[in-house]
Amino acid sequence: MLKENNVPDSNHAGEKKLSPTINSDFEIGLNNITTAIDFGVDRIGHGTFLLYAYQNYDNPELGENIKKDLLELCKKGDKFFANGGMLEICLTSNQLTNVAEIKNHPIFAVLRRNPDFINHILICTDDPAVAGDKDPLFIEELVNFCMYAGLPVPETLAKLRANAGKTVFRHIGPVDNPN
Repeated sequence: MLKENNVPDSNHAGEKKLSPTINSDFEIGLNNITTAIDFGVDRIGHGTFLLYAYQNYDNPELGENIKKDLLELCKKGDKFFANGGMLEICLTSNQLTNVAEIKNHPIFAVLRRNPDFINHILICTDDPAVAGDKDPLFIEELVNFCMYAGLPVPETLAKLRANAGKTVFRHIGPVDNPN
């Protein structure tokens, strides 16, 4: 129904670490991302499992079946991004849920491999009431993101702002309750 009415949507999916073995976390992470992409979402919130897949699809320390699954997920991710999909990076939330330390977040390894990946991400707060994100802290987080990524701060912030501007969900149409 959302797609039929051109309503953009975001799905929180795949906020999981990569395990060196196929276990429930691996299956959940893989299935979450695959389902979100197959559903046709416009944005994926968190998506750390997809980032771990991009970082590790050719890791010789992983078994062949795991690498095969990760490579297939990367191909699916490539199509998602080619169609304009965006990945919301929630650094503070990922750290609070013990999925990724901010300074070792998989987004940085992905950006080192493919600097153009910056075109497909948004830096987001997740839930300010839970994650404790406040405006000054979020600005600090953006600057830290640039530093940990090894990217120039002014240019990267301008790119992230442009990404947000072109993908923001705006209300289109009549207001539900005009009274």
